[in-house]
Amino acid sequence: MSQENVSVVVPVFNGERTIERCIESILASVDLPGHFEVVVVDNNSRDSTPDILKGFGDRIRVFNEPIRGSSAARNTGIREAKYDQIALTDADCVVEPEWLRNLILPLADCSIGLSGGPILPLADANPVELFGESIYDHKAAISEWQPPFAITANWAMNRKLLQHVGDFDIALYHGHDVDLSWRMLKWGYCFRYVPDAIVYHHNRSTRRNLFVQGFMHGHWGVAVLKKHREFLDSYQVSRIDKGRYLQIFKDILGLISSEQRSFRFLSITFNSAKVIGRIAGAIRFRHCVL
Repeated sequence: MSQENVSVVVPVFNGERTIERCIESILASVDLPGHFEVVVVDNNSRDSTPDILKGFGDRIRVFNEPIRGSSAARNTGIREAKYDQIALTDADCVVEPEWLRNLILPLADCSIGLSGGPILPLADANPVELFGESIYDHKAAISEWQPPFAITANWAMNRKLLQHVGDFDIALYHGHDVDLSWRMLKWGYCFRYVPDAIVYHHNRSTRRNLFVQGFMHGHWGVAVLKKHREFLDSYQVSRIDKGRYLQIFKDILGLISSEQRSFRFLSITFNSAKVIGRIAGAIRFRHCVL
């Protein structure tokens, strides 16, 4: 098969508000030199998602995965995909027309394990949703942070790599993209940031949901850190997230000075929740990270 043949895998759970727009945006992708398909994996949705998917007919392929968790759903989609080039996005994302073409270009280099592009808030985003852009800073995650990682909302890879590194870990309800990224690094693969491969994401829209997101990031992050402890030692990553505490302190000072008060309040909300989540995760997974 041509290298440009691509399967786009989308997991969905109770996605009646967003899945139709997501799929339509993928189907509107500009022509590729090869072929592409859209594989949607329903993770036991209890809303009208199944009916919406049926409405697309044979324009998409739909599978069901009874094991809860987007990691299990993605594994099913990748397994059922026709093509080895795999692109991933989420049910609450909207992709630009040239997203797929641009995203897969770096995969022609066999040293590139995965590629990813910008994850931006939608045009009508409120302040909380706009803050989400800092959480999904894919350029920093891929090109600046050490060790780097990619986010499954905007991700492409060759399925054959999984023969070496393994599938997404279904025991991780969050952070399985970080886990698989780091396993790719251990095998010597590189990552590529693609600025022209853009998706728009429905970020958390309320402070309460932002707090929950921060907690889940911190909680499941402990499980990922524990799994890769020796690997992280080679990067001299401290178990104590000093930068998180420093950022909270800076944001508190920012509140006092009224500088970017709204953004700083949201940053305190997210980062404080993440610290609380790490404490809970340290207890649950028996791994000291404080």
